[in-house]
Amino acid sequence: MPIVQPNQAIVDSAINLYQAARNANNNDINIFQPGLVREFIIALQLGHNVNTNKREHDAESTGNPPEMYEYLTAFGNSSFQIDRVISDTNQRVQQLNRITRNDKIYFASFNKQDLSLITIWELHNVQHMSDEANNQLNSASSNVQIKHLTFSRRWLNDAVTNNHATIVFP
Repeated sequence: MPIVQPNQAIVDSAINLYQAARNANNNDINIFQPGLVREFIIALQLGHNVNTNKREHDAESTGNPPEMYEYLTAFGNSSFQIDRVISDTNQRVQQLNRITRNDKIYFASFNKQDLSLITIWELHNVQHMSDEANNQLNSASSNVQIKHLTFSRRWLNDAVTNNHATIVFP
């Protein structure tokens, strides 16, 4: 990454954004939490509520009881990732719970230039993703303890073709 000189206008805008987010949400939000702005953009598009607790699902429906959702994001044509997954088979169920606790998984592609949404896919067969994650963990080198699970566009398009997922935006 290049070295950049601090810019007062950017700092001022960031402070204003931080204060606006806290004022709108009773001081219970850190708008700079990684991925949170993208989660807000997705939730606004889909009519969901955002869950700001990092150890839980990303969003939920407005129904009662609410459905739980996970959001994975990428810029452009990049793959989607779930990071910091422990590959130890003794912790496998707990690690896969990051996927299986959700009713649906949403994959959202963003334009890196202006943060606009390009495409959102809805994976309604969460077990399909859990199976793929399990396959990736099983194929991990035995000396790799922490792994990033990667879900490519090809995998996602195959999920659409096989009726595990649909494109919901645009």
